[in-house]
This record gives sequence, structure tokens and C-alpha cells, in this order.
Amino acid sequence: MLTATRDDKIIFVQDSLYQPLFLKYRPQKLKDVLGQDSVKETLINAIENGKIVHAYLLTGPRGSGKTSTARIIAKSLNCTNALDSKSPTTDPCGSCESCVSIANSSSIDVTEIDAASHGQVADARHLIERVNLASVAGKYRVYIIDEVHMLSNAAFNALLKVVEEPPKNVVFVLATTEFDKVPKTISSRCQQLRFKPITIDDVLKRMNYVSKEENLNISLEALEAIAKHSDGAMRDALALLDQIGVFSNDKEAVTKEKVLNIIGAVSTDDLELLLLCLLKRDLRGLIAQVDKMISFGKEPLIICQELNNFTLELLTNISLGANELAPDLIAYIKEQATENYELVQISNSLAELEIKLKQTTQTKSLFKAWLVKLAHREDIFVIKDLLEKIKKLEAGGLVSTKTSSLAQMPVRPKIQAMPGPDATVRVKPFQETSVPVEKVVLATSLEAPSSGFLEFLSPGSKGMFISSKACLTSVEAPKAVISIPEKFKFLKAKLEQRSEEFLSAIVKQFGDQITQLDFEISDSMAQVELVAEKKTLEIEKEEIEDEIIEVVSPLTTESQTCAVREELIEDVRPTTFNRDKLDEVREAAINIFGGKQL
Repeated sequence: MLTATRDDKIIFVQDSLYQPLFLKYRPQKLKDVLGQDSVKETLINAIENGKIVHAYLLTGPRGSGKTSTARIIAKSLNCTNALDSKSPTTDPCGSCESCVSIANSSSIDVTEIDAASHGQVADARHLIERVNLASVAGKYRVYIIDEVHMLSNAAFNALLKVVEEPPKNVVFVLATTEFDKVPKTISSRCQQLRFKPITIDDVLKRMNYVSKEENLNISLEALEAIAKHSDGAMRDALALLDQIGVFSNDKEAVTKEKVLNIIGAVSTDDLELLLLCLLKRDLRGLIAQVDKMISFGKEPLIICQELNNFTLELLTNISLGANELAPDLIAYIKEQATENYELVQISNSLAELEIKLKQTTQTKSLFKAWLVKLAHREDIFVIKDLLEKIKKLEAGGLVSTKTSSLAQMPVRPKIQAMPGPDATVRVKPFQETSVPVEKVVLATSLEAPSSGFLEFLSPGSKGMFISSKACLTSVEAPKAVISIPEKFKFLKAKLEQRSEEFLSAIVKQFGDQITQLDFEISDSMAQVELVAEKKTLEIEKEEIEDEIIEVVSPLTTESQTCAVREELIEDVRPTTFNRDKLDEVREAAINIFGGKQL
């Protein structure tokens, strides 16, 4: 600050304005660009080998160094006092007239355009008129178009020809944060350089260097909070450090809590308590914690985003076996045997809530109501419960895909025969007993193999096999066949991808003579059900024949005859048995044992 006096008055003259940190510490050489190794390597090799292309397209998130790199390209092409005595150079001096004018945005040879405010076709035509002008101080004329995706369609069309074939010693450098909005006709004419978000470690190192250079008294935890909040944007991190720096003094370092209050972020302790209330389904504690955070000025949208990030980070720590993030919370999760799927369910719900919070004006009410609903969430039907039910069903044979009327079929007692030539048949009193649904057999073909091979499958493959209603319908060396209903044919490709696992499981049950597995689509479930009924009837027929043989065999000899009363046959007839089939069995018994019908 300079002072001057005139007519006994003191006049204050400010020598220069304060320069923000993100401008003051902007990289001036390619080697200074932070976290973009592939971009730096590409440009350095191109300059050293004399392979400068006519148009570059710099794409990537905000604050990753695109505009700074565009200016460095202009300096490297036009520096007149290169430190390596080369032109173009990878090491511009930064002090010659060309370098200084480019840094100050006053160079005649470098034209920088903001497409957000100069995106009309008239601006594009004005630029085309100036393209043919020769360079003044340097060798190249460089046109930097920032946020190029903001150009109108007419402006893009006007630039097509000049971007594809510009005059000699003219270089276009286009920069954008939304590459998908740049027409293919433009992007295909440029060499694309992809910028990625800067890592938290690189941001932290840079801010630590800047804070020391600026003599800022700020704690490492505060710098880490700034680095995480910047989300990979170095410009945002330095701008926030500039804001925090005003609170710096020699007596006390700026703390993490101060940073969180300024940026409106939520502390880890608050997030840990909020997530703990959700896991415990503690509504009183949940509502009290939400009211407390909102009363301190925390926005529901910010709380939702921070809680979702915290949940995902916690899930990562649990998966990796670490407990550095929230050791007490992780200990509780392990103690309660909370599955990872529950944390995933909470994260998915919070992601949905984030979208809805951006679409409503009643953010506080929606946020509180949503968390209460999330505390009353329904647990996901986990695979381990499914596997337990499958094991129970397999104990009774192949699993029925729907409830059968046979499930409540009364069981008839077996017939007991009394010895002696004039033996009479006695039947135990009738007892109504029910067969559990798990015991019902629904075969998928007349010779359907057992489904025991499922126990050799992984949970994922087993669940996919069952959900697709697939069936192992044939096992005849060297080939096994799995049938899939017509309505689930869209899952055939998924099942075929796991064919090796299915074949391995079938081999374990039926032997290594099975070397081939085929998948086929069945026309409809009607045929399957028809065959299933036929198989069920045959099983019942065999049971009735065994009972008849039990009765008759003690009574028959070569010289004796047996009498089978029709009433007896009626008593032992299952309710679902076909009468014609039973008549055939009765006639077969009479013919075999030489009996006669009374």
C-alpha cells in the first residue's frame, strides 16, 4: 500500500490487488501439472519429436488443469528464450515477453475464448476471419476455446473446416468438462487428452506446500478435510484454502471443526451416530440426531451425501478387514453379525433419497420421513435363507414350483394280512395325516434325474438355476440336458455362461462319463406338468401293487386261491388315483395269483 499527500490530504493508492492462491500457484510448466502423468508424457514427447498436431481436445472434470495446460502449450510453442534452447520447448522460461503476455492473457498470438459467452455462429465466423493472420511475437498462433461444448450447433458447423485444416502454424486447443456434448465431427478432428480427477494425496501434498509458502497455521486434519471436500479439483481446494487462511494466526492452528463449519460438511462422529441409529432401528435416537444436525445449519442434501459416502467407505473397510474409520461402529456390526447386504441396502436407499431431495422444496420433512422409513426397512431375502429352504425341500425329492393338491392328501394305512386258509383282511382305523409341502414330488420328465447335483453349485449358480425354473431332464452318457421354460428363455444365456460349473456338479453326482451339457427351451409348462402327473400316478400304482402283494402273498400257494374283495380295493384307493389304472392292477393280481373275484 502506497501513500501520497496532496493539499494536506492523505491519499491511499493500492499498488496491486490480492492474487488468489489458485492463480498464484497455477502451474507454469508441463512438469508442474499435478496428477496428469499420461497427458504430460504425451505433450513432452510430441514437442521433443516435432509432432505437434493442429488441434487438441482436453477433456476431464473441473479443476483438473485443462486451462492451465492449454496456456502451457501456448508458452511452449512461442517461448523465445527457452531454458533448453529449443523451439518449441518443453521448458519455457516464463520471463520472456511471450511467456509473460500469455500468463497475463494479453498475448497477441494467443486468443482465449470462453464459449459460454461467445458461443454463437457470429463469434465463430469472427474467429475464422482472424485465423489467417500471421503470428507477431512467436512462431504459432494458438486459439484456446474453453468450455467448447457450450458452442451452438451452427458455431460447431462453422468451425468444422478450419479445425480440420487450419493454416500453417495455427493450433487449436479446445477444453471441456462434458465431452459427450461435443459433436463427433469436431472430436474426431482433434487429438484427445483425457484429464482425470486429482487424487486426495496429491491435493494434500500441494496444499501442504502452499500453506507453508503462505505461512498459514492450519492443522493436517483440516487440510485433509479440504482435500476430501474438493473431490479431485485442485482449483476448488486452493480456493477453499484461501478462504480458510483468513482465520490463520500464530496463536492457534485452524482446526478440522472450523473447516467443517465453513464448508457445511458433517463430522465423522455425527455420521457414525446417525448410521448406528439406523442399524439399531432406534427411532428416538435417529430423530434426535437429525434434528440436532439440522439445527446446526446442516443441509439435508449434504447430510444425505455424506452419510452415503460414509456408509460406502465403512463397507470398504469391513470388506478389507480394516477398522480405522469407525472402530466402535465396526465392532458393533461384527458383534451383531450384520451382513454387508444391509449396508448396501442403506446405501441404495440414500442414493435414491439424494435424487428426490434435489427435486423437492420440502427437504427437511422428506429427509426425516425417509430415514424413519429406512429404519423400518424390510430385510432383503438373503441367499443363505434360500439355501436352507432348498435343503429342506431336497429332503423330499425334486421341488414343486407351485402348491399341489397332493400336499394335503390323506395317507392310507398299509394293509395287514392274517395267516390261514380262511384269512380275512383287516385294515387299521383310518387316520388323517398330511404330507408336508416339502415332500411333494413334481418330476419334470418320466425319467427325471435327482436334483442332488444342486448341492455342488455355488449359491449364485444355485439361485439362478432355481429362479429360472430350469430342470435337469435327462442324463444319458455322455450327455446331460437341462430344460428351461419358454417364459424364462431370456436366462438361457446366463445359465450357459455357467455351464462348466453345472457340468462339474452333474459329474460329481452321476460320474465322469457325462462329458457334455446341453440347454434347451421347453415349449410350455403344460407338458412338464402332464408328465409330472403321469410320474406321480406311476409312483402311487407301485405303492398299491406292493400293498396288494403284501396281503396276498402269505395266502397263496400252488393249490390255494385267493379272494380279493372289490370293497377292499375301494378302501385302499388313493383319492387322486385313476380308477382305470386300479382296475388294471386288480385284474393283473387275479391273473397272476390264480384268484377269482367274488
